[in-house]
Amino acid sequence: MPAKLTGLLTPAKLQPLFWVMYFIVSFRLFARFPAGNVDEILLLLTLLILLIFCGYEFITQLYHGKLNRILFILLPLIVLPVLNAWQAERVFGQPMIYGILAQRQSYLILGAWFIVIALRRNLVPLRKIESYFILAMYVMLAIMYFFYLFIDPNKFAETEFVVYSFSKGWVYKFPNGVTAGLLIFSFVKIILQDKTRYLVPFLICLWYFIYYGQDRSQLVFIVVTLAFLYLNTATLRRKLVYGLTSFIFIALAAVAIALFNPDLYSRYIELYTNASSIFTKNSSTESSTNIRFVEAVIATKGFNEHPVLGNGVLSNQWYDGYFRYYKYFYPSDVGILGNLYVFGVVGTLFFYIPYMFVLAWAIQLRKVKDPLYLTGVYGSLFLFFDMFTAASNLTFIGLPAFFFGIVYYFRYYMYPPGKLSSETLA
Repeated sequence: MPAKLTGLLTPAKLQPLFWVMYFIVSFRLFARFPAGNVDEILLLLTLLILLIFCGYEFITQLYHGKLNRILFILLPLIVLPVLNAWQAERVFGQPMIYGILAQRQSYLILGAWFIVIALRRNLVPLRKIESYFILAMYVMLAIMYFFYLFIDPNKFAETEFVVYSFSKGWVYKFPNGVTAGLLIFSFVKIILQDKTRYLVPFLICLWYFIYYGQDRSQLVFIVVTLAFLYLNTATLRRKLVYGLTSFIFIALAAVAIALFNPDLYSRYIELYTNASSIFTKNSSTESSTNIRFVEAVIATKGFNEHPVLGNGVLSNQWYDGYFRYYKYFYPSDVGILGNLYVFGVVGTLFFYIPYMFVLAWAIQLRKVKDPLYLTGVYGSLFLFFDMFTAASNLTFIGLPAFFFGIVYYFRYYMYPPGKLSSETLA
C-alpha cells in the first residue's frame, strides 16, 4: 500500500470519521431513511460499541470496588425498557421481546457514559471531541439542507422518511432538534468571545428552524433557551451591543420577509392560531392539530387507566402495534401526555432525572464559560422544554445523552467537588 494512503488510514486520521459517524448514527439523522437495513446495522454496531466500552468500565470499576456515580444516575433509564416491555405484556399481551427490541434505541443513553469514558481515559481530548461534535453538526445540517433544496420529498412518498401535511405537502422527517447544538454553540461563541464568524452557522441554523422545521413549539423553546443564555452569561456591555444589533437585524429581516416571502408570516399566524384554538374550542382548521387533539384524548384515557407504569411501548412488528387498537396514534405527537401514556408517572420521572442533575450542576458551575459546557447545559434546557410537546425522548435520546455526558465530565473531572475556586473557574 502506498505510504501516503497508509498515512491516511492511521487511527489518528480515522478518528474524525469515526466520531462524525458516531454522532450521525447516535442522533438518528437517518432513522427513517429508506436504505434497507443500513441504518439498523449502524445502530446495532453503535450500541455494541457502547456496550463494550461501558461493560468493560463497569467490570473494571466493580473489580476495584468503586462504581462511578454516572451509572446510578443512568440506571433507571437502563432498566426502564425492560420494565416498560413487561408492562406492555401485562396491558396488551405483547411478548416482552417485542417491547425490548422496540426500545433498542433507548440504550443510546449509554452514550453519556461513553463520552465520559473517552474523555477520562484520554481516548480523545476535550477540544477534539468539541471539534468532532461541531463538524458532525455541520455535516448533518448540510445533509438536511441538501435534501430540502435539491431532492423532491414526493420521491419518498411511500416511505416513513416523509410525512404529508395538508398545508406543506410532503416534508422530510428529520430530527430538527439536532440543529440546536450548533445553534447554541455558535451563539455562545458570538456573545462570549465576539467570534462574529459564527454568525453564519448561527443564522443558517436559525433559518432552518424558521423556514424548514416550522415547529411552533420548538421555535418558541429555542428562543427562550437563547434568551436565558444571553441574560445569564453575557456581560452588560455585550448585552447592550448585541441587543441593539439584534433589534436592528430582526427589524430588517422582518421587512425583507414581508416583501419577498409574506406567506411565511401567514403560515406562522395560522400555526399559532390553530394551536391556541385547541385550548378554547378543542378544534382548529388545521387537520394535524385536530389529529393531535384526538391522540391527546387517547393518551389521557390510557394514562388514567394505568397511571403508575403506563401502558408500554408497542412494536409495529407485533400486529401493527398501536394501529391495531387506535388506528392513528403516535405517543410522541402529544408530548408529556405521550410519555405518561407509555411510561406512566414513574417512567416519565426517570427521563427527567438527568435534567435535574444538569440543573444542579449548572448552578454550582455558573461561572464556567466554556462553550462546549454551555452548549451541554443550554442544549439540555432546550430538550427539557421540547419533551413537553414533542416527547423526543421516545425516539431520539442520543443528543441529550451527549449533552449530559459533557456536563457530567465538567462537573466531576474538570471542576470536581471540593476543588472549586475563583482561580479554577477563571
